[in-house]
Amino acid sequence: MDINADIEATFLIVTHDINTARTVPDDIGLLFRRELVMFGPREMLLSSDEPVVRQFMNARRHGPIGMSEEKDVSELEAEARMGHDPGVLPPIPPQLMPSGGGASAVRSGRPASGWRPTG
Repeated sequence: MDINADIEATFLIVTHDINTARTVPDDIGLLFRRELVMFGPREMLLSSDEPVVRQFMNARRHGPIGMSEEKDVSELEAEARMGHDPGVLPPIPPQLMPSGGGASAVRSGRPASGWRPTG
């Protein structure tokens, strides 16, 4: 912000950090699903009733924006309409052998001679 004031430059900040978005820019553009949902002065977005804008600017977990670990409702509905059935994912094989059972080696898929510590 100091550089901006000193040289009167325009800066474009791309962030998912809500605190930065709420405090730094004069104007904000919010993208969602490859679309510009809203663009304008920070105060306009902070007071917006648009569900996507309100969810992001207020750091809410629930709303039209799905978290990275999940898909939002409209994505799931669109996939169902297209006949996409994700099915059941295969289990993830264990990366380490259980301790206390006599086997303490890491299963890496490589022969034991494939890696040796240096020292």
